[in-house]
Amino acid sequence: MQPEEHLPVTRKPTYEDLEERIRVLEEESFKVKRAEDKLRESEERFHLMFRIHDAIMLLIDQKTGVIRDANNAATRFYGYSKEQLCQMTIQEINTLPADEVALQRILALEQKRNYFIFPHRLASGEIRTVEVHSSPITTQDDKILFSIIHDITSRKQMEEALRESEERYRLLTENIEDVVWILDAETMCFRYVSPSVKRLRGYTPEEILAEPVTRALTAESSAHLISLIRSRSEDFLSGKEPPGKFYVNEVEQPCKDGSIVWTEVITSYYTNPESGRVEVRGVTRDINERKRMEEALREIEERFRLAFSMSPDAININRLSDGLYVDINEGFTQLTGFTREDVIGRTSLEINIWSNPANRVELVSGLKEKGYYENLEAEFLRKDGSVTTALMSAKIIVLQDVPHILSISRDVSDRKRAEEALNEHLNFLQVLIDTIPIPVFFKDINGIYLGCNLACETFFGPRDQLLGKNVYDVSPKDIADIYYRADLELFNNPGIQIYETLAADKTGIRHNVIFNKATYQDKNGNLAGLIGAIFDISDRKQAEEDKRIMEERLNRAEKMEALGTLAGGVAHDLNNVLGIVVGYAEMLMVEMDESNPMRDDLMKILEGGNRSAAIVQDLLTLARRGVQTQKVINLNTTITDYQKTPEFEAVFSLNRRVRLKTYLERDLLNIMGSPVHLGKTIINLVANAVEAMPGGGMLTITTSNQSLDKPVHGYDAVNEGDYVVLSVTDTGEGISDSDIKHIFEPFYTKKIMGRSGTGLGLAVVWGTVKDHNGYINVQSEVGRGTTIALYFPVIREEIAIVPTAIPLSDYIGNDESILVIDDIKEQRELAARILGKLNYKVKTVSSGEAAVKCLGTEKADLLVLDMIMDPGMDGLDTYKAIVEIHPRQKAIIVSGFSETDRVKEAKALGAGDYLRKPYVIERLGLAVRKELDR
Repeated sequence: MQPEEHLPVTRKPTYEDLEERIRVLEEESFKVKRAEDKLRESEERFHLMFRIHDAIMLLIDQKTGVIRDANNAATRFYGYSKEQLCQMTIQEINTLPADEVALQRILALEQKRNYFIFPHRLASGEIRTVEVHSSPITTQDDKILFSIIHDITSRKQMEEALRESEERYRLLTENIEDVVWILDAETMCFRYVSPSVKRLRGYTPEEILAEPVTRALTAESSAHLISLIRSRSEDFLSGKEPPGKFYVNEVEQPCKDGSIVWTEVITSYYTNPESGRVEVRGVTRDINERKRMEEALREIEERFRLAFSMSPDAININRLSDGLYVDINEGFTQLTGFTREDVIGRTSLEINIWSNPANRVELVSGLKEKGYYENLEAEFLRKDGSVTTALMSAKIIVLQDVPHILSISRDVSDRKRAEEALNEHLNFLQVLIDTIPIPVFFKDINGIYLGCNLACETFFGPRDQLLGKNVYDVSPKDIADIYYRADLELFNNPGIQIYETLAADKTGIRHNVIFNKATYQDKNGNLAGLIGAIFDISDRKQAEEDKRIMEERLNRAEKMEALGTLAGGVAHDLNNVLGIVVGYAEMLMVEMDESNPMRDDLMKILEGGNRSAAIVQDLLTLARRGVQTQKVINLNTTITDYQKTPEFEAVFSLNRRVRLKTYLERDLLNIMGSPVHLGKTIINLVANAVEAMPGGGMLTITTSNQSLDKPVHGYDAVNEGDYVVLSVTDTGEGISDSDIKHIFEPFYTKKIMGRSGTGLGLAVVWGTVKDHNGYINVQSEVGRGTTIALYFPVIREEIAIVPTAIPLSDYIGNDESILVIDDIKEQRELAARILGKLNYKVKTVSSGEAAVKCLGTEKADLLVLDMIMDPGMDGLDTYKAIVEIHPRQKAIIVSGFSETDRVKEAKALGAGDYLRKPYVIERLGLAVRKELDR
C-alpha cells in the first residue's frame, strides 16, 4: 500500500499508524463489498431479465458452439426443454453448413458483425427464419456469445409475398396483351401506358406519352370518344356517376405501320389524390380477330340459311323434348310431301311420320347419350301414305337456351333397291363359286381376305375365321412368308401368277398345292386386289413318289434277280472246280504220312476249299435255289434253337462287350419256312449287328404278331395282312441314308473285305426273306443304331407237335348268332371260318354302315367289330349307332393296332374285351365265349 512505502524502515509503527492502516483497510473492504453487491444485483437483474424476457435468448460457448444457457422464450420457440438445449450445439439448430456457422460465430466474437439472419430448425422439424443480434460478454472463465433472437418468418414471408406481388404486377403490365393506361381528363394526355402498346400498335410507351389522345385514335373514333370522356368526366365531378364504374366502347386505332386495328376500350373515372383532377383509367384490348369472327359468323349464318333452304336433302329442326317441328326446308317437303303449314308447330308423332316409332326412340336415346347420331336408316310415311327410306344424321343444338334436334335425311330408296339387286347378284355369284370344287378366295390390295367359297372353308376352316385376316393369321409363318412374297410380287407385276407350294389345312396337315392367282381392278381401273384358286396335288405327288419308290424297288429286285442268276451260274461252276480241289486234297491227306512237311500246305488248301464251299452255299441262297423244303414252324423255336449252336456263340465270342436281350411273343403265330435257312438268316443278322458295335452295346432280338390293315411303305412295301415280325436291333454305328439302299447287294460293305465273312451275309438274308414271300424294312440313324425287321406271312396251320391247349369244350359255341364287321375281305372270311368251326352262326358285313342297316331289321347275339375301317364309320361310330337300336348289344373289339382312346371309349359304352389281330382260334374263341356268358 502507498502509505507503507513512506514509513522509515528503522522506525517501529506506532499505535496510531496501526489504527490508520486498519481504517484504510476497512474503507477498501467496504468499497469492494459495495462493488460486489452492485455486481450481484446486476447479475440478478440480468438473470431475471434473461429468464422472463419475451425475446429468445441464448448463451453460446465461443469455441465449441455449445449452448450454455437458454431462456424460457427459447424453450417455447424451439420446442426443446432447457436441459435438452444445453446439451446441443448451435450447429444442430442452424441449418447452414457447420463451417459457415462457425465463421459467423467468430465474426460475432470479434465484434466485426453482430446482426445475422439464419434458418433455425425447431424440434418439430419446421424451419423458421430468425433475426439474431450477437455480441460477446466476458465471464470469470471465458468469453461467451450473448444472442437475442427474433422470429421473422412471417415478416420474411410477407416481404417475399410483396416482392412476388410487385413482380407479378410488373410482369402483368409488361407482358399482358391488353394495354393498361391512365389519361388526364383535363389535358387529354396519357400519364401512363403499359409496354404492351408496342405489340398492339407498334408505338413505344414513350411515343404515346409524348402525344395527345387524339393521335391514338382515328378521326371518326377520336371525336366520338373524346366527347364521351368529357361528358362522363362532368357527370363524375357532379356526382351523377360513381367512381369505378366501367364503360365499354369499340374504337378504331391507327398503328405505326399505317394499318388500323379494332379495339375494345374499358374505362373508369377516378380523382387523382395529388392533383385533384379527374383521370381516366383504361384497358385497351385487340378485338380484330373477334371482329373477323363475327363477320365470318354472319357469312356462315348466311351460307347456312342458303344451304338450309337450297339443300336437296331434307333438313328439319325439332324440339328435343317433344319433337315439335320448328323449321323445315324444301327438301323435307320433297322427301315426305308435308309442307311447312302441315308440320310447323306439330310433333312428329302428331303427323305420324315414323313408319316404325322405335326408330325415333333409338334416335332420341342416342342423341341424349352422345349428343349426335349418324346414319340411322329409317322408313318414313309420306303424306300420301307411301313409304320412303332415308338415311338420317342428327345433332343436338341449342336455340334460345332450348335443346333442339337438327336432322338431315337423304332419300336412299333408289340406293336400297340397287343394294337389294346387288345383294341378289352377289348371292348368285357366291352360290356359283360355292359349286366350284376347289378352294377359291379373294383378297384386297393389302392382302386381307375378302371372300371364299365352300371348298375353301372345307380346307382352311370356317369363313369367319378367314375373312378380315391376312396370311399370317391363318397359316404357319414359314408358309405365310411364301404367300406374302408371292402376293407382293403379283401386286408389283399385275397379271396372272402360277406357282407350286405347300398349304396347311385346318387340321395342320400340309398339302402340295398349285396356286393360280390373278389381279383385278376397280371401276376406275386401279389395282384393287387378287382372286386365287388352289389345286391340291398331294395325291398326284404321292402317286409320283409311290411310282418312284416302286420303280426303285423294281430296279433293286431286278438287280438282285440278275445278281442271283449270275450267282447261281457262278456257284455251279465253282462247285465243279471246288469238288476237284477238295476231293484231291482229301485223297492226298489220306495217303500222306502225318510227318510229311507238305501236309500243312494241303491242310490250308482244304480249309480254303471249305471256305469257298461256304461262299457257294451263300451264292446258292442268293440265287434262291437253296430253299429245298419248307414246313410249318414257329420262329421262336428257331431262334431259341440257334442260340444254343456253336455258330451263335462264336459270333459273340468276337466281341464280349455286346449284350443280348430277347423279347419273344408268347403266342407267336406259325409261318411256313425252312428252319435251316431262317437260322442262317438269324446268324447273319446277329453277326452284322455285333460287327456294327465294335465298342460294345446292346443287341435285341424281338418277335411279334402284327396285323396290317393298310400297306406299310418302308424299305419294302409291306402289303396288308397278318405277319410274324422278326426284328434285330443294335445300338451301333448306324447306316447312312445313301448306304441303306445298297446294304443287301452282294459284297457291298463298309467293312474290310476278307476279315468279316463272305460279303454275302445281308444278300443271303434278302434272298431267304424273298423265298419265304416276306418283306424287309430297315430303320437306322447314324450314331444311334439300326433295326432290321423281317415280315413273314402267317399260316393258319399247326406244327406237327401241338402244345398243350385249352380244351375246345371251354369255348365251343351253342349255335349263337355272330355278326363280323370288317372292311378287309380276308379278315372277315378268316373270322367267319374260325367261328363257324366253333359252332356259331356267322354273318359278315364290310362296313359300319352295312352293320347298322343289317341290325335295323335283324339281331345278333354278339358283334366282332373291327375298330379301324376306312372309308366310312370306324368301330366306335358304328357301335354308337348300333346301341341306339339295341341298347344292350354285346360286342368284342378287334384291331391290328394297340388299344387306343377310341377303343376305351367303345368299352365304356358297353363293348367287351379288346382282341388284337391276327386271329388265333383259341384267343378268339375264349373272347367270344367270355362276352356271351357275361
